[in-house]
Amino acid sequence: MFLQRDFASAQAYFATAIKEEPLNHSLWNKYGAACAQLLQTEESIKAYKLAIDLRPNYVRTIVNLGLSHNNMANFKAGANCFLNALVLQPDLSHVRTYLQTAFIQSKRFDLVEKLKNTKDMSVFRDEFELLDPANMQQQSLDELYAHPIFHQ
Repeated sequence: MFLQRDFASAQAYFATAIKEEPLNHSLWNKYGAACAQLLQTEESIKAYKLAIDLRPNYVRTIVNLGLSHNNMANFKAGANCFLNALVLQPDLSHVRTYLQTAFIQSKRFDLVEKLKNTKDMSVFRDEFELLDPANMQQQSLDELYAHPIFHQ
């Protein structure tokens, strides 16, 4: 469905799959991606956050969440996601590019320069909430079952 660019069918498929496997973080991520492709950005953000609650160190979802924030012109939140993805996987050059773009869109050229001069994302800790990889836990799932997918 994604390959045929039939995102509405993909969204429905993943919603159905989530009902069968609600704790599958990958399904929530894919559902979020389908929502994003349909320009349902707020719904994609909800889905990505649920995927992260299920698996806090899943870098693909963290990056997708950042892209959704950027699409809503919420560049600081997007940058925060990209920074956290780089905390977990420092060598993702495409994510560094996304981060640089978020800084430029925010007109934070000081942060662009800081990024050029370091691979250590902890230097951004004074302005952003960065993950502590040693202290990551699955979050409460209260919001999961409140999602509209389960009430359709």
